[in-house]
Amino acid sequence: MLRKALLLAGIFALGFIAGMGAILLYFERSSDASKWIGAVGTSYMVAQYAHTQYKEADYQNAVSALQTYIAYLDQLAPIEGGTWAPGRSPWLDACGLAYEKALAWARLAILHERNGNQAGSESAWPQAQSSASQASWRDTSKEHIRGVVLGLDR
Repeated sequence: MLRKALLLAGIFALGFIAGMGAILLYFERSSDASKWIGAVGTSYMVAQYAHTQYKEADYQNAVSALQTYIAYLDQLAPIEGGTWAPGRSPWLDACGLAYEKALAWARLAILHERNGNQAGSESAWPQAQSSASQASWRDTSKEHIRGVVLGLDR
C-alpha cells in the first residue's frame, strides 16, 4: 500500500513538474504574457501588503501602506475590452479600479478615525465617496461605505 502511494505521488510530482515546465516555456516565449504575470503579481502584492498593514501594523505604517496602494491604483489605467498592456491593471476595468479605490480610501478614513486624526478622516471620506460613485454604487454615504468595508474586513 505504501509502495503504491509513493509511486502515485512520484508520478504526480513528475507530471506537475513537466506541466509547469511547459507552461513556463510557453510564457517565456511571449514577453507580453510574462509582463502580464508580473503585473498580476505586483497588483496582488501591493493590495495584500496594504490590507495586512491596515489590519496588523501600527498607525503610521498602516497609513503609509494604504497611501502607497492608493497611489498605485491612481497610476493604473483600466484594462479595456479584456486586452492588457503595460501600465494597465491586469484585471480591473474602470469600475473595478474605482471600487478598489473606494475601499482603500474608506479604510484610510476609518484608520484615521480610530487613531484620533479627524482631519485625515475628513479628507479621506470624500475621496471614498467619489470613488464609490465612479464605481456606480447606489448609496455612496459614509455610513453605507463604512458598513461595506467593515463587513468585508470581518
